[in-house]
Amino acid sequence: MSVTHEGEIYLAQAARTMSEIEELEQLVSRIRAVPKGLFRVNASFGLGRKYIGPAVSDFIQRYPEIEVQLQLSDRPANLADQAFDIGIRIGEQPDARIIARKIAFNRRILCTSPQYLKPYEAPTIPRDLQTILASSSENMRPRSAPGI
Repeated sequence: MSVTHEGEIYLAQAARTMSEIEELEQLVSRIRAVPKGLFRVNASFGLGRKYIGPAVSDFIQRYPEIEVQLQLSDRPANLADQAFDIGIRIGEQPDARIIARKIAFNRRILCTSPQYLKPYEAPTIPRDLQTILASSSENMRPRSAPGI
């Protein structure tokens, strides 16, 4: 068994993300000799379960005086209104007032079977997906982007 090309890219980006989280932990530890207090984090379900949850677990073992509240949701939280310290999301910055920084690249591909496409013309541009996608999930809806 071997890792796919996409898997290799995913793994490399995940390693970078974990490195940045470690960098953040080091920064926090330099601010105070014994960090303590409440740290509220909001993240998407998939990202939270796969990466953020395990990182939070390691973090609270290293800094037991910090209480971490991790909320996973399918929609970005209003960080200020809901008193979150940080929101970790995949995708575009939802609000220009939020200070955002890209921590990893997340390449996505959309696949389907020929049977699924039979009633439709094969898509040639992203906008064509609006007539084909059957999902009602907010995360699966096509979004406008420059050049689309």
